Amino acid sequence: MERWLVDKKRLVCLFHGYPDRLSRDTREASRLGQITRQVGGSRFSHKNLIMDKTDGTKLVEGKMRKPPRLDDAPASGFPEELLAATVIFKLNGGLGTSMGLEGAKSLLPVRPGLTFLDVIVRQFLQTRSQHSAELGLYFMNSFNTSAGTKDALALYSELGDPAALELLQSKAPKIDAKTLLPATWPRNPQLEWCPPGHGDIYPSLMGSGTAADRKGWHLAKRNQDGRLLLRESAQCREEDESAFQDIKRHRFFNTNNLWIRLDALREALAACNGFIQLPMIRNQKNIDPRDKTSPKVYQLETAMGAAIECFAGAGAIEVPRWRFAPVKTTGDLLAVRSDAYELDSQWRLTVRPERQGHPPIIHLSDEYKFVDRLEKLIAEGVPSLVHCHSLKIQGPWRFRAGVELVGDVSFVNHSAEIRWIQPGKYTDCEVR
Repeated sequence: MERWLVDKKRLVCLFHGYPDRLSRDTREASRLGQITRQVGGSRFSHKNLIMDKTDGTKLVEGKMRKPPRLDDAPASGFPEELLAATVIFKLNGGLGTSMGLEGAKSLLPVRPGLTFLDVIVRQFLQTRSQHSAELGLYFMNSFNTSAGTKDALALYSELGDPAALELLQSKAPKIDAKTLLPATWPRNPQLEWCPPGHGDIYPSLMGSGTAADRKGWHLAKRNQDGRLLLRESAQCREEDESAFQDIKRHRFFNTNNLWIRLDALREALAACNGFIQLPMIRNQKNIDPRDKTSPKVYQLETAMGAAIECFAGAGAIEVPRWRFAPVKTTGDLLAVRSDAYELDSQWRLTVRPERQGHPPIIHLSDEYKFVDRLEKLIAEGVPSLVHCHSLKIQGPWRFRAGVELVGDVSFVNHSAEIRWIQPGKYTDCEVR
């Protein structure tokens, strides 16, 4: 098998035996051409997308500056004639492996009897009924999320055939962090693979023929040419971490809502042989997310928002903080399940007005890193957080129903015995 080398210092990867693994079954073999293109094409051979000892995946703080004030989002709404020509793509390839999930994160319950996917679909159906019957909806699924998502969408007959709503991501091998070869895990070969990040939406579109603020991505301007760029936490050098976390310096965070003219995208893809030259993100994880003793691997990914640096004249608009409710951790999930958030008449999940746009700050110890552990914590009832500024839970606890938290509240248990948080109001206190 070929080896891809950019120069003497920059080794992309040594994918010996890659076709052998793909040929394990017919379906994988049939995708060989597409996936090899993903691996050997510009995405991995571009000089910013390689793995080397100098770590070319990092974006250096000193080579960027904060952007000027952004334009506010218009309050007048979206022109009806443009809605009729609009297609909505929902990114749905993530498993939430950091929370121990093995299915689509969108299938997590957010309210009794309602998943995130239910909210997405109902929001879309309402928007379509009010504005344009031509408005389209697609889900970019991964091999991990496809089946479960299509089963859930089958409950909504008004959407049509769930298979017709899918744009399937490519798949890429996880890379052994020691050998830089494709990782193997005989206990569960499915875990040897990962989606290549949501930046994969661009080549996938080309091939389909289809028409808490300190974690995530921030917007900046590149000093060299003044273009906007996006930097993800995994692209931050250790010595730049304090600047990355400085929300006064980097005020603007990416909400992953992108508006793209398809004709401009087609031109950009055609100019680069079907790929957008996106910076690579190298995430180091365990091959089995639930087993911290399993081998370390690299997942090579790209982020779709990073394409902002690839289009001359690309811009950004500022939206209120209350419009952004990311669920990256079980603490985030606890917040959106609580009464600190509400579902409004448009099926939008937003922070309650009395919180003035600020979600509660929640810190959970490692006992609750995975969703199944969080479910045990709140099995009898989710505490009221509408007036809670911050919540810290350390050690084994369980909530009784009828708990209200106000201000800054901590529960600390250094023993191995589970303790119960009894019904009542807890205000600005630490319980041990």
